[in-house]
Amino acid sequence: MIKSSLAFGLLFILWLILQSGIYPVKDYSFSCSELKANGVIVLVTEAQKNNTKVMKAAVKKILYEGFSSKACGNQAAILNSEIQKNEFSLIEKAFFSRHGDYKKFSSNRPEGGVLYAEVNASALKIYLIEKKIIKSLSNGF
Repeated sequence: MIKSSLAFGLLFILWLILQSGIYPVKDYSFSCSELKANGVIVLVTEAQKNNTKVMKAAVKKILYEGFSSKACGNQAAILNSEIQKNEFSLIEKAFFSRHGDYKKFSSNRPEGGVLYAEVNASALKIYLIEKKIIKSLSNGF
C-alpha cells in the first residue's frame, strides 16, 4: 500500500512538471554582453556548438529569468507573474517546436571561442502582447 502510494505520488509530480511546460534544458550559463538600442539582448555562453538548443535556452532565459549585469543592468523576466507563465505554457510546446516562433526572435553566432546568442526582446514582447499573454504598458492604467 505504501509503495503504490509513493509510486502514485511520483507519477503525479512528474505529471505536474510536464503540464507546467517546464522542460529540462541544458544550462548554458549565459551572461549579458550587450543591450542594443533596438531591444536586442546579446547573451554570451561558452557553448561550443551553434545550435537550436542554445537559441531556445537564450529565449527561455529572457522569458523566465531575466538577468543582472554591469553590461546590461537589471532586466526582469518578460513573464513576471504566474498568470503570464501559465498563459504562455498553453503555447510553449508549439512556440519551441522545430519550426516554432522562437526562431523569429533569436539567432546565434560563434566568435572567439564563445557563442553569442541574440534575442530580440522588444519583438518578443510585442508577440506576447498580440497573443494576449502579457499586457501592454500603454493599456490605460
